[in-house]
Amino acid sequence: MVWLEDIKPSEPVTPISLCGRWVLDSLKEWVAFVKEPRGPRVRLVIFLLILSIDLILLCTVGELDILLLFLRREPLGWSQSLYGYFKGVENLLRGLVLILALPLLKRKAHVRDTSLAMAGMVSKIVGLVLLSLATQTWIVFVSGIVGMAQGLPSAGIRSMMSSLVKRNEQGRLFSILAVSESVVAMIAALMFNTIYPHTLHFFPGFCFIMAAIISFIAMCIIIYMHRTGTAELCAPAPYGSMEEEGAEDEDKEMDFRVATVVEEDHFAYI
Repeated sequence: MVWLEDIKPSEPVTPISLCGRWVLDSLKEWVAFVKEPRGPRVRLVIFLLILSIDLILLCTVGELDILLLFLRREPLGWSQSLYGYFKGVENLLRGLVLILALPLLKRKAHVRDTSLAMAGMVSKIVGLVLLSLATQTWIVFVSGIVGMAQGLPSAGIRSMMSSLVKRNEQGRLFSILAVSESVVAMIAALMFNTIYPHTLHFFPGFCFIMAAIISFIAMCIIIYMHRTGTAELCAPAPYGSMEEEGAEDEDKEMDFRVATVVEEDHFAYI
């Protein structure tokens, strides 16, 4: 038999202190991530990508918040069961695009992430405009079919974001993105639910047009990155072994050192 003395912590540990310590550590990691030296324009690209995906989420959350209210009004007058069928078909189509079309376009056709994002944004915008003008059930279902590719922008943007940082920094980057998305979701709920009742008397589909305009702003950001060559900074590398992944991180550090020297010599670097 072995007798061990009860070991007690030198300082009392409470759930509040543990939570505070966790929050403080997370904030320190975020600050370290933001202050990490990077190549020219990389911070700008990360900011633009986060902004564009937040704008997309703003439209998506706002649309979901008012869609049932819009469809239950006359002249559509949908029941909850019909709304459930519509959302089931819509989600099925979006899932098929992401599962089947996206891998084929990326691996076989070698389509760039910015091109996928722009195609998805066009699909989303046209679908929102059709939905805003819908007066019959078949138009609503057509809008769902037209907007079936609206999941591509989020997938393409996240792919670009992950290729801009080292693999051990991706968790910090996407945690910052998750926080911004949570804030945007609350803003979207407040904004769309406040505006929608005040537009019923002149145009019930106004909020969908507003969402289409916001989506167009996000698409303009992607177009800017596509046409200026900024998206080339986000060129993803193929999957490889752990040794290859480590070599890729070393290459990114070397790219930063080279880019810094080039910037000091006042040369353009893209």
